[in-house]
Amino acid sequence: MVNNIIIQFCPSIEYKFCPTRYLNLNKLLKNNEKYNNINNINIIYGINSINCKIIENYKNILIEFEEPNFFIYRDLNKYIEFTKNIELKLTLCPYTSYIFNNILNKEISKNIFFPTDIKYIQDILGIPNFDDKIFNVQYTGHNVSYETQKFINISDNIIPNDYLDKYKLLYNTKIVICHNVLFCAPNHISIYDTFIKYFPELKNDNKYIPQLKSRVFESGFSKCIPLVMYEHTKIIENYFIPDIDFIYFFNLDDLNDKIAELLKNYDKYKIIAENCYNKCINNYTIEHFIDKYILEQELKQ
Repeated sequence: MVNNIIIQFCPSIEYKFCPTRYLNLNKLLKNNEKYNNINNINIIYGINSINCKIIENYKNILIEFEEPNFFIYRDLNKYIEFTKNIELKLTLCPYTSYIFNNILNKEISKNIFFPTDIKYIQDILGIPNFDDKIFNVQYTGHNVSYETQKFINISDNIIPNDYLDKYKLLYNTKIVICHNVLFCAPNHISIYDTFIKYFPELKNDNKYIPQLKSRVFESGFSKCIPLVMYEHTKIIENYFIPDIDFIYFFNLDDLNDKIAELLKNYDKYKIIAENCYNKCINNYTIEHFIDKYILEQELKQ
């Protein structure tokens, strides 16, 4: 058994669907002999991670699955003070990583993928099967903008009850509409302005910020075809290959046209879903995450 591993998870009370609730880090790290060499680490994650404790004489590791959302949900000055005591910060957002390394004047951030405890999912739901795909199109994200409302209007718009119910829905769905951006509402335009200050090349008319999300990964683990909204940073291409693992759409007309094409010739395009599934199973599980970002780092010490 592994000793001296502390895991602190401070989730959002409101967001019951949050996939980080189902990573099962505590069980995986403390019940696997593979991780016996990991000692004296304090892992902190969750949207309210600033409420967690820094532990002296431990390596404090902060995992950020929400960035760049911290500009909305947190007291930025307080958060900066908190991160000064972090030895390693694992974040989905390479741009926020750059900003914080500059603010703190130290290299603490490393970019990560969005992991899934697929064993937990498959122990309950089994392995996804193309014969079970009875729904055509889903959009499982939040409705936060005019753009996302369009996605909902195009989809079958079935609303799951919880996280596992979302996976049941995806298991039964052929195509998933995805995006990897933070759409800045009018009261959050200051977030966009901050990013443009650091990254003028990110300026765009829609005022969105790239944000790697869980949905392409969830689509892949469910053997869906991910239809991904194109954004000019192409952040999703850090982990998936266009026209191999997913398909881009460039506007609403293009989205409608591609949905029609995929449904008309679904058997031809199943290979995209199969490729994405294999990419996820072989690279992006929670075990891969621990091995790459925690175990590997500790063995380097």
